[in-house]
Amino acid sequence: MRGMILSILLMIHGAAWAETLTIAAASDLKCALGEVAILFEKQHPGQIVHVVYGSSGRLFSQIQQGAPFDLFFSADRSFPESLITAGLAQGPVQVYGRGRLVLWSVSLEFSKRTIADLADPMVSHIAIANPK
Repeated sequence: MRGMILSILLMIHGAAWAETLTIAAASDLKCALGEVAILFEKQHPGQIVHVVYGSSGRLFSQIQQGAPFDLFFSADRSFPESLITAGLAQGPVQVYGRGRLVLWSVSLEFSKRTIADLADPMVSHIAIANPK
């Protein structure tokens, strides 16, 4: 994923943009994008990468209200597509990664279980990022 994100940053490098590149990014990218930003700044002296992390939906709303982001790394492809349709962003949308559903527990062994096992009374809490 880091390679894909770096490729996207390098693609826009040829375009005219300010010395500071402001990026809106889904919170799950914090580790990968932080490393990429440091590498990008080292390769491009004088360029500063400022990343604002948050939920894709919240960042989408901010962009709709005029927040000045140069790039939007969303966890949900529909958000940047909607911005393009509304004329608030330029495309095309580029997929930088694909998510997978993972079952994980501190106290239960899920390596051989299925989603149906989540109905087990032993499972008292389920956390999900986006139910859709």
